Amino acid sequence: MRWDVLLKIIKDNNYRSLVEVGTARSNNVSKILESIPDLSVTCIDPYMQYSDYANDRNAEKKKMTENLRIAKKRVFSRDNVTHIRKTSRGAVRMFPDRSLELVFIDGNHRADYVMDDVQMWWPKIKPAGTLTGHDYKIKGNHKGVKEAVDRFAAIAMLELVIYQDMVWSIKKA
Repeated sequence: MRWDVLLKIIKDNNYRSLVEVGTARSNNVSKILESIPDLSVTCIDPYMQYSDYANDRNAEKKKMTENLRIAKKRVFSRDNVTHIRKTSRGAVRMFPDRSLELVFIDGNHRADYVMDDVQMWWPKIKPAGTLTGHDYKIKGNHKGVKEAVDRFAAIAMLELVIYQDMVWSIKKA
C-alpha cells in the first residue's frame, strides 16, 4: 500500500517529518505512525467540496465532516501531528523554502491542481528531500495526476520514480 512506500522512503532517508497534502480520513498517517510513532507530521486538508471537481473523493459536506471527525480521532489529537485546515495554496505559504524533508500530495487530482501543488511545494523541499504523491495512473478520474507530474518532471528535468500502488516521487539533489 502507499503507506508502505512512504515508510520505505522515510526510513531509507532518515526523515523525521512528513507533510501530507490531502489527508481525508488519515489512513496514510495513522498507518505510518504505527511504525514511526514519533514522526513529526503536518496534515493539510480544508475538508471542503470543490465545485469544479467531479470525482468520487470530492464528497458532499456531510462526508467531509465525517472524514474530519475520523481524522481527529485517529491522529489530529497526537502531540506530534498538526492539522492545517486550509487548501494547499493557503497552507504552502506557512513553510519557508528548502525547509521540508518529505511532502506527500494526495489532494485534488485534477491536472491543474496537481501542477499547482507540485510547483508550489517543490521549492519547500530541502536538499535530499522528496516530493511524492499518490494516484499516478493513466486513466480514470486520476489521470490528471500523471499528466501534471510527468509535465513537471520533464520541464524541470527531474528524475521521476514510480512505486507500487501508484506512488510517484521526485528526490531533490
